[in-house]
Amino acid sequence: MSYTQSRRRVRTLASLFGAALAMTSTGSVVTAPSTTAAPAPGSCDTSQRLVVCDYTTIGQYQLVVPFGVERLAVLANGGAGGQSASAPGGFGHQVTDYLEVEEGSLLFINVGGAATSGGCSDTRNQCQGGYGEGGFSSSGGGGGGASDIRTVSASQGGSQSSRLIVAGGGGGAGGSGSAAGGAGGSAGAAGAAGAGTSAGGGGGPGTQIGAGVGGSPNGTDGFLDKGGSNLGNGGAGAGGYFGGGSGGASAGGGGGGGGGSSLVAHDTGSVTTASQRDGQVQIRYAVEDHTAPVFTVQPGKPVEATSASGATVGYEASAIDDVDGAVAVACSPASGSVFRLGSTTVTCRATDVSGNAAQTSFDVEVIDTTPPSLSLPAEPIDEAATNRSGASVDYTATATDLVDGAITPDCRPFSGSTFSIGTTEVVCTARDSSGNLATGTFTVTVADRTAPVLTLPGDLTAPATGPSGTMVEFQGTATDAISQPVTVTCSPSSGSTFAIGSTTVTCTATDGVGNTSTGSFTVTVVDTTGPTLVLPANITVAATGSTGATVTYAATATDDIDGPRPVSCSTPSPSLFPVGITTVTCTSTDTRGNTSSGTFTVTVQPWRADLKVTVAGPATVTRGGTATYMVTVTNLGTSTATNVRTVLAASGLSVTATSPVTTSGSVKVQGVTYTGALWTAASLPAGGSVTYTLTGTVTAKRGETVVAQGATTSDVPDAVTTNNAARVTSTVPR
Repeated sequence: MSYTQSRRRVRTLASLFGAALAMTSTGSVVTAPSTTAAPAPGSCDTSQRLVVCDYTTIGQYQLVVPFGVERLAVLANGGAGGQSASAPGGFGHQVTDYLEVEEGSLLFINVGGAATSGGCSDTRNQCQGGYGEGGFSSSGGGGGGASDIRTVSASQGGSQSSRLIVAGGGGGAGGSGSAAGGAGGSAGAAGAAGAGTSAGGGGGPGTQIGAGVGGSPNGTDGFLDKGGSNLGNGGAGAGGYFGGGSGGASAGGGGGGGGGSSLVAHDTGSVTTASQRDGQVQIRYAVEDHTAPVFTVQPGKPVEATSASGATVGYEASAIDDVDGAVAVACSPASGSVFRLGSTTVTCRATDVSGNAAQTSFDVEVIDTTPPSLSLPAEPIDEAATNRSGASVDYTATATDLVDGAITPDCRPFSGSTFSIGTTEVVCTARDSSGNLATGTFTVTVADRTAPVLTLPGDLTAPATGPSGTMVEFQGTATDAISQPVTVTCSPSSGSTFAIGSTTVTCTATDGVGNTSTGSFTVTVVDTTGPTLVLPANITVAATGSTGATVTYAATATDDIDGPRPVSCSTPSPSLFPVGITTVTCTSTDTRGNTSSGTFTVTVQPWRADLKVTVAGPATVTRGGTATYMVTVTNLGTSTATNVRTVLAASGLSVTATSPVTTSGSVKVQGVTYTGALWTAASLPAGGSVTYTLTGTVTAKRGETVVAQGATTSDVPDAVTTNNAARVTSTVPR
């Protein structure tokens, strides 16, 4: 016990039960009202430092003495005796005392019961003895059962001798019979005798050292552990130790004795009459505690910082006390606090209900192993080249660290650099103050996406040169600042034949990487030219009569598109043109309404001829010789001379032949008649001439002359008649 006593001391009864159980040296009891509500039957309320175990239901219970408990305070009530039709039963004892116990020992608590009804001749009687060895009565009230604490179960032999504290039961009342039965005695008191001339005697009470004597007649003595019984009309059974028997009546049975002795463990124990009919056992105890709680700490692994302030860290720290069980723990800094980066010492303290305190400490480590978080552009950055070197590209790259906050990353090539055409990888790094490094990449793609600049002519208009239209030439050019060479293709191409109407020319310029520009313009081929007229030159004719002359001419027209076209002239061919100048206007129109016009003149000269005669011959001739003379008639007039008659005659010449052959005849010119070889021509046009030949033999003598003369006339008036005749003279030498 020295180990236990060195750790704990059981408190006094007064401190456990308060004034209700405080013992005096004389054994007196001071009654005080209860301050706490009773727990459930047979249960222990351990919510307070003072543990209360309250057993209120009849039967046997077990209690294992808790660790650290050496003394129990006990209050026990025995059950009351049964009543009869004419008298009440007695109350049991109330016992208060304490028990010296060892921790871990086993105790058996028996709760006695009041007498119960059943098997009685008097139906109002409670004749069956209560649980806890109450005595039986055949017709009166049964004895109440005892409540006790033992070290051996009641089901085992010799259990009665292991009882430590006993609260005896009350005696039962006598049966009524023909006279009233006596009242049952309370525990420790004799029962009353029954009334009537032959009343039975009451049973005697039991003592600490002996059982009571049964009343006469028919009452049995009590036992150490059990009350006496009534076996018929007459006296009552005696009580056991401090158990009271009840009185009997002449005609009614006696009551049963109270069950068991009332027994206390110490001289200071208290025994008094209970104030309740039901049995009860109440045990209280408390523990003096001088041992501090024991800590259980789980600081956990190092925690990653979540901000510049560190990290919120939770840990487990608990304490168990031998007496109080789990004890509240106060730690600083508390679990769930924000711990700075690095190592922080946590101090925890726990105090049990008895004021015993324990303290422990441990380190919480907050580390930074998380690299910064890079925020890079979504790749790839796609830029259009601005020149042959590429393009200047700006981008945004940031980094954020849980501890350091914003960090400026180092990116190569840097933002704003000129990136060449193609794809370039940008590498960015960010390092926090703890040396954690983050690396990320993205790509920048620079491409020539600028189309060439296409230069085209404006809309063109060209005249048609044929039915197919016309050939049109044009020029389309393009320039590109980045990718060379640049080719320009057009459809239709320059130099193509464009049909009449509007044609859209589409041109495409393509640079060296395939960027294209497209443009268009319109070529309109129009027909604005009328047909080409072919007209005669100005016509001059001589009148064929006094009314003029009928003139026939040819006028044609050809259109470049339509081909030959009809011609309409103001004076059609053939027509009779009057003497004078007539202007002829001719027009021709193509199928598109283009008209061409032209003129020429027809001059009809007056109806006049001008016949001129010339005679040619040799200057000298020989007599008898042959000489040939020619006469030529030329029409110098404006009209054709009709029915032209010409005569050639020669003196001194014998005509031998004419050419062409002719006959003799004559013509008259200006009143002179010329006779000779006569030739007649149907007509002689203006400007026309005719020559006739006459051959003969010279008959003239020497010294004489041969004179050949010719003359002509026609049916057309001759404007000049002086030249209508002529002569030539040939000399015959002497």
